[in-house]
Amino acid sequence: MSTPVLHAFAAVLLLLLAGLQAQLWWGDAGWLETRHARYQTRLQQASNLEAEERNNRLGAEIVVLQDPDGAGLYTVEGLARQEMGMVRSDETFFLLPATQ
Repeated sequence: MSTPVLHAFAAVLLLLLAGLQAQLWWGDAGWLETRHARYQTRLQQASNLEAEERNNRLGAEIVVLQDPDGAGLYTVEGLARQEMGMVRSDETFFLLPATQ
């Protein structure tokens, strides 16, 4: 083979290699896109874990509130006292000013 033919063959091979590398790095399902998808997956898994923990806490609270022995009533009363300032009719409410 002559030198110009070898040069042309080498140029074609280099272009082919460059095209394949471009597809590997920047193409659909390329390395950069795969890396980004893995990052998004980790973020979503962390979000799912937080949501699962919250659901478990809410489920436990529901079980307590539905307790047939009456413990749910005390829980509701405690929440009402804490969050809404509930005072029963047989109680006296005292408001003490804060000291400095």
